[in-house]
Amino acid sequence: MPWPPTLERCQGRIVKTMGDGILVEFASPVAALRAGLQIQDSMHAREVGEPKDHRLRFSVGINLGDVVVDGDDVLGDAVNIAARLESLSPVGGICISRQVRDQVNGRMDAEFTSLGLQTVKNIPNPLEV
Repeated sequence: MPWPPTLERCQGRIVKTMGDGILVEFASPVAALRAGLQIQDSMHAREVGEPKDHRLRFSVGINLGDVVVDGDDVLGDAVNIAARLESLSPVGGICISRQVRDQVNGRMDAEFTSLGLQTVKNIPNPLEV
C-alpha cells in the first residue's frame, strides 16, 4: 500500500482505523492535501490496466478545525465534518472544506471545483465544499 510512507513523509499521524476507513491528523492543511493527492495519484498509477473489480479506490475528506484530544483519539465537529466530506467525495477523489481551500489556495498545484453549500448529517450549518 502506498499510504504509510506517504503519511510519514507528510508528517501525518494515524489516529485510528475504522473498518475500511482511516483517520489521520496533520500539522497543516497543506500537508494533509499533499498526502491525499500523492495517495490518490499513486493508487491511480498502480491500477492502470487492472480490471475494475480488482481496483482499490479511496475517497478522501479533509477539514481544518479544532479537535478534542482524548488519549490517542481526536473528537469533535472538525472530525465529524471531515467524515462527512469523505462521504461527499467521489471515489478516487478528495473533498475539502472551504477553510482548507483558503489555506492551500496558491500554495499547491491543484485544481479546485466548488460543490457549493452542502447540508450534511449532524452538522447544523451547511458546509462550503
